[in-house]
Amino acid sequence: MVAGRVLKNSYAQKYLQMQESKASMEELVRFLSEHTLHQAVVEGASEEGELPCGQNAATIASIVSAAEVVRSLVQGMPLVIGQIKAKAPAD
Repeated sequence: MVAGRVLKNSYAQKYLQMQESKASMEELVRFLSEHTLHQAVVEGASEEGELPCGQNAATIASIVSAAEVVRSLVQGMPLVIGQIKAKAPAD
């Protein structure tokens, strides 16, 4: 398939079918040029273009609840505020 991970939509299924049926490189390139990332992401044609998904999945270290995320942010605020104050010009 196309480099990277894409959503299994009509575009991806058609491309896979073309590969399996031994479509020529010219046919594949023409298909790819007619069905773009821009169509899917910007124009909202999510079935007609390349829609990337899952590329950042490998960077997930743990799964935490929203409450834990908020708690962590709130707990870290005093440190960040202190760092900002230390960099701010004195009155």
